[in-house]
Amino acid sequence: MAGFGSPQSQTTDFDAIAESVQAKLGCSCCLISVVDKQVLYALGATELEDRNDRVIPMQQTLCQHTVNLKHPVRVADATNVAWLQSLPAVAASKTGAYLGVPLVLGDGHVVGAVCALSESARDWTDEEVSYLAEMADLVANKIDLKLLRTEEQGLLHAMDEADRIIAALAQSRKVALSVHDANGDLLFANRGMLRGFGPGASGLAHLPRCSLSDDQKAQMQGGMEVRVAGQDGSEHWLHVDWCRTEGGLILCDWSEPEADAKIADPMRENQAG
Repeated sequence: MAGFGSPQSQTTDFDAIAESVQAKLGCSCCLISVVDKQVLYALGATELEDRNDRVIPMQQTLCQHTVNLKHPVRVADATNVAWLQSLPAVAASKTGAYLGVPLVLGDGHVVGAVCALSESARDWTDEEVSYLAEMADLVANKIDLKLLRTEEQGLLHAMDEADRIIAALAQSRKVALSVHDANGDLLFANRGMLRGFGPGASGLAHLPRCSLSDDQKAQMQGGMEVRVAGQDGSEHWLHVDWCRTEGGLILCDWSEPEADAKIADPMRENQAG
């Protein structure tokens, strides 16, 4: 839930929803919060002393129980409930009644809660519980849309980067170049690669990721010798210089190893280690 709960986040829409809930239920306060480790971030809120301070320790909230139980929690008088009496808001007599509904995203994950608080005790009706559940669905849908837009932006950026790289590589015929995804699977091989190594270039379909050591996997670029199986079943060695892009792609420049190059089998070394 990074980006939703930080003080820098845009929370105007969620504040408006919280104010609507407060007006509809006639409660003292409404909080719309999401969980991040041991804290709740108030996406939307009313009646906060400092509206810029939206970080609330998880263990100090009534909403922790709504999130953990994953179903609505209805409390008429928190001061009479033993497992709630020690909470700061209850102990300070700022909270009498509590009604909380979990925030459930489209994938089924509970990420927070929408709650209504009243300073005095009150009985919550079934209609009020249903209304708050509908508002929680509205908030969850908005969060889903925000997450989807973020994922789409990242995907579009990666696609644009890949298009630029492939367009440039397609024009190069003098060098053998390939593009792999983050796992090392072959995405593209240019004409230089096909001309230099022929149809057997398909043997490079999962390099160099599978051959990288743990130290190399953490690097942004490097070079190595790789053993490749040809179409006729024979094996030979190639040198590859590789680098990583911001989008996670691996670019490879292939060549025949120098005559005096020291050949090592990285796959065998990794297995031996």
